[in-house]
Amino acid sequence: MKNATFAFMKLVLFLCLSVSLLHSVENDRITIQTGYSALLYQHIFSFQTSSAFEISASKMIYQNVSGQTGVRIGLDPVLPEIYIRAGVKHEIKRWLPEAGLEIGYSKRSRFKNEKLLLSEIQNTMDKDIHPMYLSFYANPCSFKISKSISMRACEIQIGSHFERMGRTVRIQANLFSLGVSL
Repeated sequence: MKNATFAFMKLVLFLCLSVSLLHSVENDRITIQTGYSALLYQHIFSFQTSSAFEISASKMIYQNVSGQTGVRIGLDPVLPEIYIRAGVKHEIKRWLPEAGLEIGYSKRSRFKNEKLLLSEIQNTMDKDIHPMYLSFYANPCSFKISKSISMRACEIQIGSHFERMGRTVRIQANLFSLGVSL
């Protein structure tokens, strides 16, 4: 019961933060993006990779500050991840570079049981990883194709988990994403 209440409270907090980031009187356009990404978790004893489909909504909050919220659905196995981010975005003709911070909750944060590792090492790795993470992202390859369509590729994120920060490294690459402004 305690875990269900905690999970519900995190979901409500995430939804409230998402709505507050996307609410703005300055710019009424919301951009819906969908794409494909790859994730690498690195620990001193092992690493784990996975891929995911992503859907997100973003909006300019204030001048060059953008807010974004989204969901990633991991593949093999199917595991969810939700995130919220804020970044600085510039528009230079068709080029739209962006950088900022992302906070998320991930069920994809896990290491497979390795047969070659001792159970003590596996237990240590499992304790070092936590579902809440913080990462820095940079998106230098984002371009406006038309007035309402944008494309981005090769976005990189580097971060770690809140609990025992730095013991695991989270590296994610958004390989390709397409966006439509509404």
